[in-house]
Formats: sequence, C-alpha cells, structure tokens
Amino acid sequence: MLYKNSFRLWTVMFILAFGALQMAYGQVTGGAVTGTVVDPNGAVVSGATVLLKDKARGTEFTTQTTGAGSYQFPNVQTGTYTMTVTAAGFAVAKGEVVVSLNQTATANLALSLTAGTTVVDVTGSNETIVQTDTSQVGASFKERQFQDLPVGGDPNNLALLAPNVTAADRRFRGRCDHRRTASAS
Repeated sequence: MLYKNSFRLWTVMFILAFGALQMAYGQVTGGAVTGTVVDPNGAVVSGATVLLKDKARGTEFTTQTTGAGSYQFPNVQTGTYTMTVTAAGFAVAKGEVVVSLNQTATANLALSLTAGTTVVDVTGSNETIVQTDTSQVGASFKERQFQDLPVGGDPNNLALLAPNVTAADRRFRGRCDHRRTASAS
C-alpha cells in the first residue's frame, strides 16, 4: 500500500514538473531575423559574414551564410538592428531591420561587385501578415493601434484581435455543468 501511494505521488510530481518545463520552454522573449544573400546575377553567396547589431543595447550577433546563401538569427531581443554583410569581392552591404516579438523579419540582400567600399542600403520589414517560413501565428500591435481601438477598457481584450484567439465561455466559470450533458439512447 505504501509503495502504491509513493508511486502515485512520484508520478504526479513527474507530470507536474514535465508540464512546468514545457510551459517555460514555450515562452518567447524575442523574434528572429532570416534572409538570403545573393550576387547581382541572383546566385547565392555562401560564406558571407552577416553582423547584426542592436542599436539600443549595442549587442552584436554574427553568422555566416550557408551553402544555400541563407542566414538566420533565431532568437534576438526585440528592437531596431543595423545589419552589415561582407563577402570577398563584394561591396559592404548595410541596412536596418526591426525585430518584433514572436515575429520573423526577413531581409534578403543583393550584394554588388566592387573593389571599392561602396555601401548598399538594405531595409528589412516584418510587416507581413502571413509568415510563410514558420507555422507560428502571432500579432504585434503598435501603441497607437492600442490607443485607437475600442476594447472595452480592458487591455486583455486586445488579444482578441490576433488570429486564432477566442474568448473563453464565461458561463461555466471553471465548473462542469452535468445537466448540459445528455446521453443518446
């Protein structure tokens, strides 16, 4: 009997701990930046160095483009970043990209051939409504959008404007109503 109760206790504790870890893992604290670097003919540039620098905090992230010319910064804090791309035989490309919470900003870069130090400005945008490179669904709202919307005085109602968000049925308030359950005979 003691063994059975002990086993149940450890099983419940394991399930609770595993559930807490899953919830903590699912919390997103930033966004992502991704893109492809190509030459003037549209061919991918592999091995290019991509530097992402946070304008407000000064934090820098560096990566190399893959054999397919793509790069990715999977989890960066929200904010405005300057981006610098360098590759042998190409002009330095500089641009700016804005990272929003739980969004992927895409900045595809086309480098130009040069022996000098020409700077190419690139701007990235994450204002797309449908993210084609991820299955996540999310929405970001600017402060002015929040102020202009009639959400009934409750800022939590603003979440109802995001895709796939519905209001909870408040009739039951966490109780199970057995009278509504009917069995088919």
